[in-house]
Parts: sequence; C-alpha cells; structure tokens
Amino acid sequence: TSADANLLIEIGEDSGRLGPALRRAASVQASRSMIGQMLASQVSYLLMVLLIAQVITIFVMYFIMPKFEAIFMDFGVTLPDVTRTMLEVVHLATRFFMPLWLPLLTLLLLVMVPFALTSGTSFEFSIVSRLFPRRHGAAILRSLAICAEAGRPIERGLRTLANHYPVASVRRRLVRVEQDVVHGVDWREALTRNGLIRTTDYDVLATAAAVGNLPWAMNDLAEAIDRRLQLRMAMLSQAVWPVAILAIAGVVLFLAVGFFTPLVTLIGRLSG
Repeated sequence: TSADANLLIEIGEDSGRLGPALRRAASVQASRSMIGQMLASQVSYLLMVLLIAQVITIFVMYFIMPKFEAIFMDFGVTLPDVTRTMLEVVHLATRFFMPLWLPLLTLLLLVMVPFALTSGTSFEFSIVSRLFPRRHGAAILRSLAICAEAGRPIERGLRTLANHYPVASVRRRLVRVEQDVVHGVDWREALTRNGLIRTTDYDVLATAAAVGNLPWAMNDLAEAIDRRLQLRMAMLSQAVWPVAILAIAGVVLFLAVGFFTPLVTLIGRLSG
C-alpha cells in the first residue's frame, strides 16, 4: 500500500473508524494509480530505448570499431572527423563509468521505477511529493476528516499525524502545529502558519465549521488538491516527453553518423 493509504489506516484505527478509512484509502490508491500507470508507461518506453541503444553501442564499440580502425590503417586512410569525435566522447565516458554498468543500471531502473509508480510505494510518496508539496495538505486534511467524522478532537488527529507522517520534514512541521494548538492556537491557523494549508483553505474550513459540515469540506478540499496535482503531473509529463525523445534521437543520430560515415568514406576512396 502507499504511504497515504497507510496514514489513513493509522488514523482510522486510532479514531475507531477503520472501515471508512480503508474504503477511503482504497479510493485514494486507485486514483493515484491512474497517473502512476501513465507515467510508468512513458518511463518504461524511454528506459527500454536507452537499454537497447546502450547494448548496440557497446557491441559496436568493442567488436566493430576496432576492425574499422584496422581496415583504415591498412588502406592508409584516416577516420572521419565525426567518427574520431564520437570515439573520443565514448572513451572519455568509459573513464568514469564501466560500460557494462550502464545497461545493468538501466535494467534495474526499468524494473524498479515503473513498479514504484504503479504500486504507490513510499518511493513515490517521498520523491514525487517533494516536487509537489501541496499534496501534503491533501493527506493531512483527509486524515483529519476521519477524526472529525468520528467526533474525536482534531488535536488527537494532529498528534497521530505528528508521530506517523511518512515525510520527516512535514512531520517536523506537524509537531510545531501540535505545539501551537496546545498553546491555544486554532488548529486551522496553526496549519496555515506552518505552510501545510493555504489561506483560502483556512477560510473554507472556518466557514464549514460554522455551518456544521467540516468533514465534508475537508474531504472536498483534499480531492480538489489531488485533482490539481494529477493535472500538473500530466502537463509536466507531456512537456518532458518530447524533450526526452528529441534528446535520445540526437544521441542516436550522432552515433549512427559516427558509425556509418567511415563506410561512406572508405567506399568513396576505393571507388576513386
């Protein structure tokens, strides 16, 4: 299960509403897996292309290019400039990386990264959430909503969050929130002070508490934050995708020109 789901289960068990917490955790997991599957398919494609390109490049560099160099030396012809540049770049890279490490590392990423994105593990929570810190507010509001639905004090939910939240930096802020509440600060204001919710969220929660539908408002705000997060991640992936494809295409073009230009040069020299 994901870190979000584990957090909801912890809060639900502490509040005596484990059943609703499990259903909400399953809903969150399903929603997160949709964007994770899209990202996993794109990452898998890029990593597979890189792996194939690395294997072909290593094979050509170790078994084909030495024969090319020997043939050119026999005919007294120097290698083309683009090929010599390619060889210099490859030799420079091999000084810092063992060539066989790269395919193995790519293969490892090909197995681990898609699994982490689709399964919603703590890897996804700790890394992706740092790129999108707003999602912490969704997890906090959704967890506190369970406490409110159970009629438990919000302070108790904050204490549970401060003890069990999976991201250390947010956990420290939740500890400060809990301390502020102990000293008489309203919990909504404490969350706003520590950057865990926005001022607009504070206004919505204050209004909802006044009319008696605080749990509904908390869940609605959490869903809205998640929807914006998914939209931003989709937009980011669509922006990065063509850049990554062009970068790979540029490398492949450079290698192809470097590998096949010697043949053209040699054929032209022999025919002349």
